[in-house]
Amino acid sequence: MNSHLNEILFSSGANTHLFLKSPARIARNARTCSSLVCAALLCACGSIDSATKLQSPDANTRMDAVLKAGESGNEKTVPQIVPALQSEDPLVRWAAQQSLQKLTGTTLGYGWSDSPSKRAQATQKWVLWCKDKNLSTLNAS
Repeated sequence: MNSHLNEILFSSGANTHLFLKSPARIARNARTCSSLVCAALLCACGSIDSATKLQSPDANTRMDAVLKAGESGNEKTVPQIVPALQSEDPLVRWAAQQSLQKLTGTTLGYGWSDSPSKRAQATQKWVLWCKDKNLSTLNAS
């Protein structure tokens, strides 16, 4: 366990638990839970394994992760959402458009149902938007 961590989040179904750092307490709670993967649950932005869910092969999982990122209110999640604009699944693209608009107040001309070439042009605008904000983007080609 990393000594610099002050708390641990554990999610089990609909329940989320916050544990203050205590090696004995963490060990005790780990024994009572079916799985406790602390490293996967902790990240700097506070979201629980969102990067993994955003890259899931399951479209519903990706859509849920994109919508959750939009609900975060954290503009720093925009680069994680941008690749979803080029998803083959229209619902993932719709969720990405909704989330980006919610986070930034604009679509930059992106339309989830536009032609692939028009979506690609608008996605490049999002890549440039991220670059202007000094936010790195995942590959959004």
